[in-house]
Formats: sequence, structure tokens, C-alpha cells
Amino acid sequence: MRNKSVVILLLVCVFLMSIVIMDKTSAESKAKFQQAPKIAVVNVRYILQTSKKYTEFMTQMQSDVEKIQADLKALNEEIQKDGKALETRVKGSSDYLDMTRKLMEKEANLEAKKEFEKNLMSLREKQWTEGMYEKISESIKDLAVAKGISIVLDGNADLTREIPAMNSKELVLTIRTRKVMYYDESVDMTDEVLAAVDAK
Repeated sequence: MRNKSVVILLLVCVFLMSIVIMDKTSAESKAKFQQAPKIAVVNVRYILQTSKKYTEFMTQMQSDVEKIQADLKALNEEIQKDGKALETRVKGSSDYLDMTRKLMEKEANLEAKKEFEKNLMSLREKQWTEGMYEKISESIKDLAVAKGISIVLDGNADLTREIPAMNSKELVLTIRTRKVMYYDESVDMTDEVLAAVDAK
């Protein structure tokens, strides 16, 4: 009988302790939940357009574009020269027909090269932007975790500064995609993210 009483007493103690622990855990969870989450804002577009990596990329792209333009100009000049030489040939002769065929091949090659280089530049820009966006996202996450920030929003530049330069389609698109209407500068961590991205 006495053993039975001890067992019951122990069970009651365990039960009461579990209630106290659960109540404490619940109170801590409620307190954490009731605390306002820390929020920050980052201007991703600004980072994309002002980072050192962007400057380096654009410098390289400009250099490549100038080289491509020089190559295309040389091809075009060769076509013009061949066109003038063709005018000296007798129309309908085998020499004239052969030169016409070669000239048309060169013209087609020039147009194909223009289209290829245009598509290549577009692809390079797309790939660079995707890679850069990934670096920005990683930097944002790292900084947010380090600073105990729960939410980071993309806050682009002041909409009122953009309105005069926009056409109606761009304006409607900006209004539809704009998620942050106002924020205090104290929550802006754009410069910190920019420094972190440039350091990578």
C-alpha cells in the first residue's frame, strides 16, 4: 500500500513538473511570437547597377562590343569593295556570276554574324545578372541572419523620381510590382549588402 502511494505521488510530481515546463515553454513562445519581427530593406536594382562587379562587367562588355564592331566594319568594307569590283565585270559573264555568289555569301555571313553577336551579348548579360542576383541574395541572407533580421524587402528608389521619365506601360508595371511604399532610412541595409557583394 505504501509503495502504491509513493508511485502515485511520483506520478503526480512528474505531471505537475511537465505542466510547469510546458507553461514556461508556451510563455517563451508567446513572448517571441509577440515581439515585432526585425525588418530591413535593400535596393537590389541599385546594387546591380552600382557594384564594382557591374563596372567591371560593363567595361569588359564595352571592350568586346568595340572589337565586334571593328570586325563587322572590316567585313562590311570588304563587301563594299567587292561590290565596286563587281560593277567592273560584264553582267551575265561567269566571272560576274561567281563574284555575285561570293558577294551574297559574304553579305549573308555578315548578317548572321551580327545576329549571333547580338544574341551572345544578350545571353552574357542575362547570365551575369542571374549570377549577380544570386550573390546579392546570399549576402542579404548572411547579413540578415547575423543581425537577427526576420524579413528583408526589396525597396527600389523613390517612385516619384521615376514617374516623369516613364511611359504609361512602365509606370503601370512599376506600380504593380512595387511592394514597399515607404520605409525609414534606418532599416535600409543596401550599402552593407553592396559592400558584401563587392567583397565576394
